[in-house]
Amino acid sequence: MIHTMRFEDYWTTVLSGRQLDIVKIDVEGHELAVLGGFGQALSATRVLQFEFGGCNIDTRTYFRDFWYFFAERDFDLYRVTPIGAEKIGRYRESEEVFTVTNYIALNRAMH
Repeated sequence: MIHTMRFEDYWTTVLSGRQLDIVKIDVEGHELAVLGGFGQALSATRVLQFEFGGCNIDTRTYFRDFWYFFAERDFDLYRVTPIGAEKIGRYRESEEVFTVTNYIALNRAMH
């Protein structure tokens, strides 16, 4: 038997609602669902790292979904590249590349 819980509940009960410096999510395309379970814990998260790629085809999630999720919550998005983090200033359809790429979301309120 596997017990699951919303991250917000874990953050509240186990982590006592403390600030989170960095959270890494790697759940093979289900990142947006996990983010949906963050609730108020997201506002206490300074940096969040996630992947976007081929698994998102299977879950039918698009980069646009991540873009608006984070933009509505005052996070800036960066693509991790071999020469450093590249800020993504606005959403464009050309961002929909399903090759595994790592992204960082920075909470504007905490920087």
